[in-house]
Amino acid sequence: MTPISDYELYNIINHPPPLWLVGIDISDKNLIAVDLQKSNLQYMIGIRTNFRDALLSNVDFSFADLSEAIFTEATIEYANFTKSHLNKAWFIGAQLIGSYFVGCSMQLTNFSCADLTKVHIIDSDMLRSWSAESDPAIFQQVNFINNNMSQCEFSGISFQQSLFRKIHVEKAVFRRSNFQYSTWENSYIIDSDFSHADFSHASLINTSFINTNLSSVDFSQAKIDNVDFSQAILYQTIMPDGSIISS
Repeated sequence: MTPISDYELYNIINHPPPLWLVGIDISDKNLIAVDLQKSNLQYMIGIRTNFRDALLSNVDFSFADLSEAIFTEATIEYANFTKSHLNKAWFIGAQLIGSYFVGCSMQLTNFSCADLTKVHIIDSDMLRSWSAESDPAIFQQVNFINNNMSQCEFSGISFQQSLFRKIHVEKAVFRRSNFQYSTWENSYIIDSDFSHADFSHASLINTSFINTNLSSVDFSQAKIDNVDFSQAILYQTIMPDGSIISS
């Protein structure tokens, strides 16, 4: 599809939402602070599009290509990103509460300071996604199901009460993150760093932490069933019964 002109785009977005913009190509356009709430943007091409401060709640972005798009400080609550491409997108400070990311490509996506409370991330590739430790994202009560989270950089983040089911984590960093009351099922973690993380009251079932740094991790009052700690670093690690592994 041929990209629309700035004039055409101006005329479109000056109509009150919701708008029907299926398949539109707005790559490299500036949509700063635009109001597109409840609009249909399926199959949209928005490569490097700037949505800073935009109002995008309840928008349908399914099958859209939003690679390298900027969503900084945007409000995107309960949006649908099913099968969308979000590689290298920036969600810095965005409000993503309750949104759906199903079958997405999210490699190198920046979630610094974003609020992803009650988000659903399913069947997605989050390879090397990240959040700056100085401006951590919030991933509370998130459903992570059947995702690749390898090489992610998610230190100092709150994952409280989140579900991790069938997750693959390799060479990732989750230092000082909070996993209190989280649930891990049938997941595989290898060669990663979870040092100083808090897993107190968590439930870990059929999950492996192979060759993973678990030093100073707090597993107090956690439920651990068939968990493989082969070659894991367990130094000053607090176990479910309150005992501390000192060597």
